[in-house]
Amino acid sequence: MFKTVSALTVALAAASSASALELSVSSAPTEGLPGYTNYTLTLSGAGELNAMTFEASGEFNQNAFSGVFFDAASPAIKAVFPEIDQQDTYFLFNQSSALIVTSGEDGTSLRGDLAFQDNKSAGFALAQLVAPTGSDVFVFLQGGVGNDANTVIFDGNIVPEPASAALLALGGLAALRRRA
Repeated sequence: MFKTVSALTVALAAASSASALELSVSSAPTEGLPGYTNYTLTLSGAGELNAMTFEASGEFNQNAFSGVFFDAASPAIKAVFPEIDQQDTYFLFNQSSALIVTSGEDGTSLRGDLAFQDNKSAGFALAQLVAPTGSDVFVFLQGGVGNDANTVIFDGNIVPEPASAALLALGGLAALRRRA
């Protein structure tokens, strides 16, 4: 299975802090669902958050029976639906770790206003989005700690345009050639 990490990390640092959280996006073909891609969204960079507003919009594969949150480690769920954790759009963290103000999902969005019991930092997995390969997927993520909870961490399309991806590939090839 291919796994790529997109160079799509955008962050706006809080005025009072020299460090900033970023959103990292990795993608891979969706196993058992041809023509779809899994996008895994993870926090990276420096900083923390204990509150966030998250909204993803696009055309998503949505299995109605899984819910907004999914504990991928749940043996009971995996026994009944072994592939669901790979083919569904959902938040990746356990529901019990968050105070949910609002949340919801359907075939075109995954959203939530959440507060966490403890601060989350780099490596914290936010969501898995399963969308048709090449389709637009827009994500808005705002969060932080205390007075900085309104910092916009990411606002944009996580799927690179084909021309941008081609230029990125050409740049990588040029860098490899230059090293040799």
